[in-house]
Amino acid sequence: MGSNFKVKPIRDKKYRLFVASFPCCMPNCGSRYGVVPHHPYTGGLSTKCGDDFCVPLCFNCHEGMNNKRKDAIPNLRDIITRLRADYEARNDKHKEES
Repeated sequence: MGSNFKVKPIRDKKYRLFVASFPCCMPNCGSRYGVVPHHPYTGGLSTKCGDDFCVPLCFNCHEGMNNKRKDAIPNLRDIITRLRADYEARNDKHKEES
C-alpha cells in the first residue's frame, strides 16, 4: 500500500551562499561572476529538491540548464558530495574555534 508521506526539502540560506561562492561547475565555463545555486533535481509540479543538492552555475549556464535534463551536468553526484563535505568541514572548524 502506497504512502502519501512527503519529505520536506531542506532550506539553508547559508549553504546556498556557500555554494554560490564557488565557480560555475559546467565544463568549459568556470566563471566566478553571477554564480547562483542551481537545484538540479525536481519533484515535478513546480517543486525542487532541497538546498543540500544545489550546485554552482553562472547566470548564463543556469538559464540554459533550466530547460535541460539533470544529467547535462557531468559528475553531478561528485560535485554535490564535495560541496557537502567542504561545508561540513568548514562548520566543524568554526565550532572548534568557538
